[in-house]
Amino acid sequence: MNKVILLQLLEMVFGIAGIAAWYLKNTLMTGISLLAMLLMLGISLFLSMKSKKLMDFLVVQTRPQKPETASVEQQLLQQKLTLMLFESQINPHFLYNTLDSIRGQALVNHQEEIASMTEKLSQFFRYCISSKGNIVKISEEIRNVQDYFCIQRYRFGDRIQMSIDIEDEEVLDYYIPKLTLQPIVENAIAHGIEEYTGRGHVWIRLVKTDHKIYLHVIDDGGGMEMDALLKLRRRLEQGQIEVPSNQGRRHSGIAIQNVNARIQVCFGSEYGLNYRSMKGEGTDVEIVLPLVDDFARANFENRLKGTM
Repeated sequence: MNKVILLQLLEMVFGIAGIAAWYLKNTLMTGISLLAMLLMLGISLFLSMKSKKLMDFLVVQTRPQKPETASVEQQLLQQKLTLMLFESQINPHFLYNTLDSIRGQALVNHQEEIASMTEKLSQFFRYCISSKGNIVKISEEIRNVQDYFCIQRYRFGDRIQMSIDIEDEEVLDYYIPKLTLQPIVENAIAHGIEEYTGRGHVWIRLVKTDHKIYLHVIDDGGGMEMDALLKLRRRLEQGQIEVPSNQGRRHSGIAIQNVNARIQVCFGSEYGLNYRSMKGEGTDVEIVLPLVDDFARANFENRLKGTM
């Protein structure tokens, strides 16, 4: 698994598991075992990612520069991650079988919404941990985002909406680094919409030119203060790859930086993310990519493999 996208995958997994747990806790259903199984799902997926490379990467990234400056939380995080990775022996197929069991049990209990949500979870997880490759068709990224958004809808209901605008269907056959869109959509929901009352909308727009593809993820949420926007732009320009700090809230901004870094490693510094935002108006994230067809895919796939 590409180590640059590891942390955003971990954050994503626990976020999805949290949504599942929240939904089950707030629905009337028979059989508390369904809740317990879904609560364990995120943990199981994390454990299934065990490998020596993964462990080494996490240990290095979470190791403080100087022992005397290390926070207790950072030390505990490193110890917990190391222990979990050593103890893990779970095969990803266990996750799929578990999801199938959950869905089957939900159908038996006439819980169609639970069954539907579980199906979306299964599709989402299969895509995220699949070894299919680091470069995927844009159509696959769109389907993954749709699955993710459906899961979010179980929590937020009609509070959030998503629209996808594609000028030319041909763009769907071009390739993009895997898990490029989902972290940006997640960020739009978490920071653009979730933190504010009322309804919110996320638009995904795809535009193809002669040499490039422009993907826009736009939300009509709270937007960003100018200082925060400039700080984020500087981090994107520096190509920083970070790990979560010891603060309590989730750091989807870190995943954004990693998405940008992966794009630039693969395609060059002229590509990546551009942020435009205004406080009280919303945010527009522009993703600039080259046209990568079937013939060019292998070359870029090898570039990303070199970062593993």
